[in-house]
Amino acid sequence: DPSSSPTCTCGPSSPSSSSSVLSPQYQDSALTTTPVHGMSPNSSPSSRNPADLQPGGGSSWQYTIPSYWQTLPWEGLSGRGMQIFPVPEKIGWMQELMKTTDHCNKLSGLEVKHVDRVENVMLWQAYQHQKARMLDIQRRYAEVPEAISPPIEPHWQLDHQLNEFYLFHGTTADSTEVITEFGFDERLARSGLYGGGIYFAEKACKAFQYTSAPKDDPSRMGPSRSTLDNCRCLLYCRVLLGHGWYTHANYSGHRPPEKARKGRLYDSVIANTAVANKGQQIHREFVVYDRDQVYPEFVVYFTVKGRD
Repeated sequence: DPSSSPTCTCGPSSPSSSSSVLSPQYQDSALTTTPVHGMSPNSSPSSRNPADLQPGGGSSWQYTIPSYWQTLPWEGLSGRGMQIFPVPEKIGWMQELMKTTDHCNKLSGLEVKHVDRVENVMLWQAYQHQKARMLDIQRRYAEVPEAISPPIEPHWQLDHQLNEFYLFHGTTADSTEVITEFGFDERLARSGLYGGGIYFAEKACKAFQYTSAPKDDPSRMGPSRSTLDNCRCLLYCRVLLGHGWYTHANYSGHRPPEKARKGRLYDSVIANTAVANKGQQIHREFVVYDRDQVYPEFVVYFTVKGRD
């Protein structure tokens, strides 16, 4: 949800001097790549071998799915094209991640109840197409995006060339169901401090500001009603930040600003702590303006004692 800068009593946090990679016990033993920053939520960011698919009409096309998915490639062409899988082994990892990124101390009573992994083949395909498009543009203009500064910690960086990271997005339970099935829709975004885009945070306490307890609805997807009672939801998403534009003031656009070459846009807007919003920015925010730059991979159900 776009930022409206709710009042926060905490001040800007200083860069962490601790290791950006948390304890290996929160990483998967099958990890095959070396992290730049943060904990990996999955066994590997690599993918299975491409599978040829032949939808109706006889046309053929390809895509890859992550190696840790339970969904088979052809299952994405039938029904809703998505499956939700509980991943109870990620509860402890997410609990630690959210506590580590709570610099407001708003989540002192945090208890992560349930974590789901979203396997939505159509959204994944659109996300992969967007990655390929961004890489093609980089090659065309001989561009190499700079690393995000300061580093995003302790979140996992998936792709250096595209500044692809996992980030938090706080929202309502009802919106979570729509987003995991159909994706984000930047056309519905109300204009926040940095325009009409899709907002993300590295701090769990910032994402928490946009969550609310869901209604007790027996038809809701995900875990059982008893688990959902009094739970809030947030999404932990893959986000393609690419070439970020660092703002010092508010921004009112519905797309990223232009670069020096007319018509060539940045990929995201980054509002750094104590710099953006004329120095008043408390939590760093990341904004993208294209739904295909995001894949909502995890749904986190949690409660916060004393706040619910």
